[in-house]
Amino acid sequence: MKPWILAIGTLATSATMLAGAELRVSTLHPLMADLARQVGGDRVEVHDLIGEGGNPHDFEPRPADMLHLKDSDLILAAGMGLEPYLERIRDTHGKDRLLEVGESLPSLAACGSGTCAHDHQG
Repeated sequence: MKPWILAIGTLATSATMLAGAELRVSTLHPLMADLARQVGGDRVEVHDLIGEGGNPHDFEPRPADMLHLKDSDLILAAGMGLEPYLERIRDTHGKDRLLEVGESLPSLAACGSGTCAHDHQG
């Protein structure tokens, strides 16, 4: 199953099961924060560690960020090498709550001179 489908399913199922209680979601990419808010609505509390306009490549988690991650029910990351600190977060907070949405998505094709090279991740 594709990770992004799993992310949407996890958010939707968790939000439904909580029936009024909030699911705490931390995100490591602004697009993941938007995804969590759109799917979870008022049943999720989303903490976007990067922030709108932020760059996941340049982000370095601070101690306060690590506390947010510790208190999160779900951590959403883009994956695909965008977050160089992801392994450290996985080691600290475990892999059970961390979902790399782009884990098995193919990257875009790079085309030139009539030929295309596809770089597939996963």
